[in-house]
Amino acid sequence: NAADNWGSLVTLTVLSDTDIYDIAHAQDLGEIGNAAQKVVGQIGQTATNIDTNDWYTFTITGRRTITATLTGLTRNAQLQLTDAAGNVLKTSARTGTANEKIVFSVGDVGSATTGTYFVRVMVPGVTSLDSVLDYTLELTSPKTLPPT
Repeated sequence: NAADNWGSLVTLTVLSDTDIYDIAHAQDLGEIGNAAQKVVGQIGQTATNIDTNDWYTFTITGRRTITATLTGLTRNAQLQLTDAAGNVLKTSARTGTANEKIVFSVGDVGSATTGTYFVRVMVPGVTSLDSVLDYTLELTSPKTLPPT
């Protein structure tokens, strides 16, 4: 049963995201457990701000595999997963409007630990935008992995 593995889906729509432009101002998505988090967002330029990054924070407890997907892209974008200190753990940097995807295990022996993580949606190498980037970000983490 798919619901047993993935739980429910929580969808958030970011209407004004010019305040989530760096790690210190990340939008908190809460704990990513059996309920997936889906964000419909947009990166663009306003009269007073060049918005080339959107940051989201979330927590993971226990041994889990995090999957972050970025779809519905209207221009080139990249996706990064960082730890609480901002160290980049994984990057997805496909070209054009191809979907981006990161898969990362938390809590395995020798790997990252449970705790706080960040996902960054970014338009690389841009100092101004002539159009907006629409995107859908989905974070999933199925039931806790069995012990090793």
